[in-house]
Formats: sequence, structure tokens, C-alpha cells
Amino acid sequence: MMTNQNYYISLTALLSKTGWSKEPQGNGTMDTWSHTKHPINISLPNSEFAEDEHAPILYDRAVKILARLANKQPENIIAMLDNFIIGADLISVREIGQAIEHGKINLFSGSKSLAAIAALLKECANKHVTAKRGFKQKLEEHYLNSLKLVVPGAGSFIHRIEVDLQPLAVDKENDVEENIELEAVPANRAINVRFAKLLLAIRDIDPNKMTVAKLMQLGVNEQISKYLIDTFSEESDQVEYNFTWSPSYEDPPIDTNTITFNRAHRETLKKVRAAFANAISFPIEDVDAHIEDYSTPKDKESGLVLRMELEGRHRTCHVFAERKVVEELMKDMSKDSLKPVTVSGTVTRETRNKQNLYTLSEATISPSKTKQLPLIG
Repeated sequence: MMTNQNYYISLTALLSKTGWSKEPQGNGTMDTWSHTKHPINISLPNSEFAEDEHAPILYDRAVKILARLANKQPENIIAMLDNFIIGADLISVREIGQAIEHGKINLFSGSKSLAAIAALLKECANKHVTAKRGFKQKLEEHYLNSLKLVVPGAGSFIHRIEVDLQPLAVDKENDVEENIELEAVPANRAINVRFAKLLLAIRDIDPNKMTVAKLMQLGVNEQISKYLIDTFSEESDQVEYNFTWSPSYEDPPIDTNTITFNRAHRETLKKVRAAFANAISFPIEDVDAHIEDYSTPKDKESGLVLRMELEGRHRTCHVFAERKVVEELMKDMSKDSLKPVTVSGTVTRETRNKQNLYTLSEATISPSKTKQLPLIG
């Protein structure tokens, strides 16, 4: 059951997300919210009086107004408010299909789907934690320990995972690495945002134009494609991922919070997985390399071309990286661009037209013994 403070935060978050604006002048104890498409206003206590004894009357009235405007029951609005969690994001994965009863799913299908979701989140944490080696593992473990399975939702069948946004407690003297992904938000929020962006990119894959290198650039690997396939139960026609961002932080700038995969997407994911059949991946650690070339175009992917010893011979290896990382690296290398660097990560060898193509992902690069840069690619 939500407290008055939770009601206040959730209602103001919902109003802001659905186009309502707070009038600049209140009466000292209350704020007035208006919407350009609705003739009625909504009154709420201001933050100072959010827990006043009369506040629940205003919250109840606001819920009823929103329900009437949306042609829904008040219980539906309360369920939406319940998804706005202070200090936690909510990831909902909805199984949709004619064979799925309202709020029920076959035990074994639901278990398989839930196991796939858990494996998908674990794999994405491994790929999307951006920190220096050593600290990366701590952030991964912190993220996985922050995942909580909460009560399923009805409406077909909805798995709901709460992600606690509490920052990792660190020893500032020894753990000087910072979350470089997004400023002013916890690392767990940054991982959630990258997960949402990854799903959007996968949803829009053109199966006729994909290569292993392009898939890796998106952040896709064989495991991720397998887990996404497995989230489809035999009864599912669609799988819908929805992200409800905690009102404790600003919403991330992404196109949509709801990403839906249908049976056609599932067939594309099978092709994605098959694309890795001619590819082999293996880890490397602290391998010497020379930077042969780099690119930092404004409107295309940036990256590096490395020359290093792989599988007993000197090979050319491509690595995709964020532009700012490439620029920082080349700035460090400006005094001696020919000096070797050391790299660690996962190398994928793709055989195409009888030629081997090497791509480095999940990588870190060290231009010196004292500096290490994560290459996001």
C-alpha cells in the first residue's frame, strides 16, 4: 500500500509524463495542474504538505479525474501509480497471446520465459557495465543483486522486475572509478537505459542487411538473441518490454518506453542467432597492439583498426567505440602514435567469402600502464 509521500511522487510523475503542467502560482499549500487538451484542472498539495492529513482527499479526487478522462477505472490508475517506484526502475515483460488467459500462463512456459529474462539481464549487465577492469565486476554484481522479482501483473501475463537504483557503496580511496555512462544518475539506471536502447536496436534490425560485425556494433551476440527467442512461450504472439523510470531521476531521452516483439521479430532473431554459426569468439587479455587507423565521423560509427597477434599470426582487428573515447585515446597517443597499446576483451572471428574478419568487443584499451579506457562497442 502506498504512503502519502508515494502517492504525491507517483501522481506528480504521472501528470508530468502525460502532458500536465503545474501552474506557476499556487495558494501556498496546493498546486494546480492543467492540461491543454482537458478543461478540468487537478489540485494537489505542494511538496511541503504532501503528507498532510487532508492530502489523501486530493489524491483520491485526482485519481478519479484521471480515470474519467482516460475512460478507465480508478483501480487502473492506481496500478499505474504503483509502477512509479521511488529509487527503483521497473521493467515489465508482458506475454501476449490468444492462448494466454488473463493473468495466467502455463507453468513451464512461464518458468522458461522468466529464466530467459533473468539470463538476458545478466548478459546485458556483463556487456553494458562501462567501468575499468576490476571495478566492472563490482558494478555487475551490484546490478544483479539489485534485481527483485515482484508480484506479476495481469493483462495477459506480466513478469515484473524491480531494479533498485541505490548507488554502489565504494571505498573512495581505492575505487576511484566513476560511472562514465551517464552523468548524475546511478550506474544501475545507466545499465537499464542501455538495455532499453539495445532492445530498440534489435527490434529494428533488417535481416537482409545484417552482418556479425554490424550486430556486434549494436551490442548483440548469440546469447542475447537466444534469450530473446526463449522469452517467447509457445502461447505468446507478442512479447512487450516496458520501462517505468523511477521519478527519483529524470527520464532518459529514448524514443519509447515500450518495445514490442512479434512472431516476425522472433524469426529475425533466429536469423541473428544463425549468423553467429560461422563465427567463433574467444577472450584476450593484455595483448599488445598497434593502432593502424581510427575514425571519428559525426554521423557514422567511430572506431579503431588494430594490428595484433591473434591465433598465431598478426591480424587486423576492428573495434567499434564511442567517438569521445576514440578522441581521448588519440589525444593520449598524440606524442607517440606508433607506441603499442594493450587490449583486453572478446574477439569474434567471422568467416565470410573464405576470409576471416576479426572484431573486438567488450574491450578495454590501455595507452599506458596507468590508464585504462573502456571501449563501448
